Amino acid sequence: MDLELPSDLQKLDNPEWFLLSQEEKLICIDEIQRKPGLFPLIRSLVDKWNRDGSFLILGSASRDMLKQSSESLAGRISYKRLTPFLLRELDTKYTIEEYFSKGALPRSLLAKDFSISYEWRESFISTFLIAMVGVYTCNYASSLEDDSPYKWSSC
Repeated sequence: MDLELPSDLQKLDNPEWFLLSQEEKLICIDEIQRKPGLFPLIRSLVDKWNRDGSFLILGSASRDMLKQSSESLAGRISYKRLTPFLLRELDTKYTIEEYFSKGALPRSLLAKDFSISYEWRESFISTFLIAMVGVYTCNYASSLEDDSPYKWSSC
């Protein structure tokens, strides 16, 4: 399930019923940060079903989400860090120069040419900088005088 898709999100209008109907399957929930209230229900179902590997939970690793998941699922959760491609996973399709110049993230490395790869990396990095630094910058900027050239109009 991708909780950024309205159709998948709608399936969780009655989350207990839906998840119980999937009991014998691996339940993969992507973008779980969109529905953090699922953690207590998942904890209950993990306890009820008493088997490992019932859920694969994906999403942004924000501090709040990690805190909530670790509190709700303490002793029932395992965190896995996903890395970009490792050079040894790529066989000989890419040179070491391509690997280091394009980066190892799939969309960047698999891009048809270097300019597309560069544009993707630039956007990717900008997105994270805005997410990590932007809130602080906006809060700081809002405390500045209204006529300050450093104030972000999008804040």
